[in-house]
Amino acid sequence: ENVLQASDAAANDYFGYSLSLSSSYLAVGAPGCDTNTGAVYIFNSSSSGWSQAAILTSSHPAVNAYYGASVQLIDDKRVIVGEPKGWNASAAGLTGSVHIEKFFTTGTNRQKLLQVLRNPVSAQYNHFGRNVSAEVSGTYIAVSRPIGGNGSSADSTSDEGNRAVLLYETASTGYTLVQTLTRDTSIANYHNNQGGTWNNDHISELSNPWRLMDIKGTTIVHG
Repeated sequence: ENVLQASDAAANDYFGYSLSLSSSYLAVGAPGCDTNTGAVYIFNSSSSGWSQAAILTSSHPAVNAYYGASVQLIDDKRVIVGEPKGWNASAAGLTGSVHIEKFFTTGTNRQKLLQVLRNPVSAQYNHFGRNVSAEVSGTYIAVSRPIGGNGSSADSTSDEGNRAVLLYETASTGYTLVQTLTRDTSIANYHNNQGGTWNNDHISELSNPWRLMDIKGTTIVHG
């Protein structure tokens, strides 16, 4: 039996908030690390058990960006990391991003950033990257954008079009957006019938079950 802990464990780091497991590796998200800047811990399986092999951090770290709020291992030593309030080069504010990372279990530098997917919508409250999921082969990646914010802090029905699941497909130049999936606007409503605004800087808002997502074959399941 192994009890896994971060080598630099600290209060309120939310170690274990997100998880992804393969036959050889375990990715553990800790989006509360360093005042919610976030980190991802990679553990390696061996005959003696599980041991920490790498710590991944954002290429553009920011307080309250929540790097590691979602994780998904794909093929050999690659991991998708959601940063739902991550920096977006094309828009002011923390609009959300997804990092495609390669990790290494030996050597000095154990992280290599392969690609960053940015939120196509220039709004600060979408939480692009709150959930990520990949097909087994890694050909397709699905990224959730669960909040309909428009740059104010309102999660209102008027911004329903901003709520979506974005589907990316791998190509020679990396992952490219191929489709944006939205729900029928006739069923749009406030989350839990709550009007007005809410605090987008608190970790508890990242735990609502209606934002769960998975890819099953050719079907995307989004709560």
